[in-house]
Amino acid sequence: MSLRLSPEQRPAVAAARLLERDGQPTVPATLKGRRSTSPMLSRPSTRLWCSPGTRATGLPVAATAARMHRQSEENDLWRGMSTLTESLKNEHLKRVLHVTGIRRPSLVQRQTPHYRMPKLQANGGYLPLKKYDGPEIPRHEYEDLSYTTYSTDDSTTFAPITSCTGELELKGFEAYGKPDLDGVWTENAKKCPTVVSWVESIGARFGRVQLLKMKPNTMRECRWGLHLDNNNAANNPDENGWVVRIWLELTDDDSSALVVRRDQFSKASEVKISLPRYQQAVVDSEFLYHGGYHHGPSIRYALIVSCESGPALETWIDSQLP
Repeated sequence: MSLRLSPEQRPAVAAARLLERDGQPTVPATLKGRRSTSPMLSRPSTRLWCSPGTRATGLPVAATAARMHRQSEENDLWRGMSTLTESLKNEHLKRVLHVTGIRRPSLVQRQTPHYRMPKLQANGGYLPLKKYDGPEIPRHEYEDLSYTTYSTDDSTTFAPITSCTGELELKGFEAYGKPDLDGVWTENAKKCPTVVSWVESIGARFGRVQLLKMKPNTMRECRWGLHLDNNNAANNPDENGWVVRIWLELTDDDSSALVVRRDQFSKASEVKISLPRYQQAVVDSEFLYHGGYHHGPSIRYALIVSCESGPALETWIDSQLP
């Protein structure tokens, strides 16, 4: 049985078949430069196809029934291909989809005149710090918060401790025309005073403060999801420094790591920042492609804070170096 594919669907299916055959990120010349605005594997049309000179309304009953049966079989196959597509989500397929233009990142690395911290830049955009050594952070301060999620990723949820408006929302500050700074505490902040104290102890301007709640994943899934954060969309370099992110790991699982790359497709540039419990790290997450890895089996919790690059943050970083 063959599927009727539109010109926009053919490159994606060809790429999937290519990877299914040998797992290599080779791109046929016919696929290069192809762009598509259609979903990768959208369903085929459900209309009936008629032979030349035959009107659809005049098809014999037997022919109509046969074609409806064939269409039903094709629909079943496409439902199966949805599962196949999920299993093919790896960095090789990601590269093919990038080259063909079917799946492009929403953000790209960029140079701007914002102030950037020399010590962070000199280390490639990330700095592992020493472990947090303050008061114990009780589990209820991160397990009992109000969490929400993005529609594009229901495996990871966030509890906003600050937001641009003080509401329990994940909407970026840029949606309000503001930089990711001067976050307003939400009702979650009342439930996690130790976390709030840690954020305030940094002494730098902060924007988004979110608690991440993540299900276990595989390294394949982690590398498929490597991305850049949109920290500086509405950030005026004449007024503010470059916004970076600080991680504080709360889960006691030595397998947890933050995977970062200078180039999203370069395994040679990959670094795994180990995240045992209370590990702190600073990452320029709009410069480095990154993603969380957590073997599990338990849920992973981590605190993520957007902070402004500048003397105040540099002073805190110096005090937290191992």
